[in-house]
Amino acid sequence: MLTADERHHLTSLLDMSKSMLWKTTSIQEEAATPEVRDTLLRQYNEWVYVHDMIFRTMGRFGLYPAQHVEAMIQNDIKRAQEVLNMPFGAKSPEHNA
Repeated sequence: MLTADERHHLTSLLDMSKSMLWKTTSIQEEAATPEVRDTLLRQYNEWVYVHDMIFRTMGRFGLYPAQHVEAMIQNDIKRAQEVLNMPFGAKSPEHNA
């Protein structure tokens, strides 16, 4: 079972990889030379690989059941409830260890 911090880090990594995919795509569209486009395409492919690894890892832990929308909604509700139940300004239990 993952800790709250580990879940948070995986989610952050997934968000970052999605962002990098979008940014690399938009930059590639405006690349001035074929060499720059080729470099950006290689970087894009690397980010696709990173995103896939994170996505699959989250799926193994049941954190991102993308094919099951109802399960994703229930996960979101559960995580939101965990946050709402934390005292204001408190750190997660993992930070207090």
